[in-house]
Amino acid sequence: MIAEGTLSQSAPACAGTKPAPAVDLDHLARQTMGDDDIRREVLILFVEVADGVLAELATADEANRGALAHRLLGAARGIGAHSVAAAAQVLEDEPASSRGLSDLAEAVSSAKAFIAGLR
Repeated sequence: MIAEGTLSQSAPACAGTKPAPAVDLDHLARQTMGDDDIRREVLILFVEVADGVLAELATADEANRGALAHRLLGAARGIGAHSVAAAAQVLEDEPASSRGLSDLAEAVSSAKAFIAGLR
């Protein structure tokens, strides 16, 4: 498990600095009141929601993409997955965007890899 204090959770990366983690661990700690069991449960739920939404997005028509993106937007904000939230917001605003869909899938993949490293 990665110690929360070992990662930078501040502003987005600038030249020569580490990129921000896929999940803001300070935000997550506040949301889970510092309880590791709750944190694990919330992260598992996020992964399940993200996987479900991405599966539905793969076959969703444009009319449903916005609602699906909105569902993932809320889940991402809840755990501090800011990149996922930003990509979900773009897809919610522009549901016909194939680029938005691929950007969201990439952001979710990064967040899931980061979460897997926490376990």
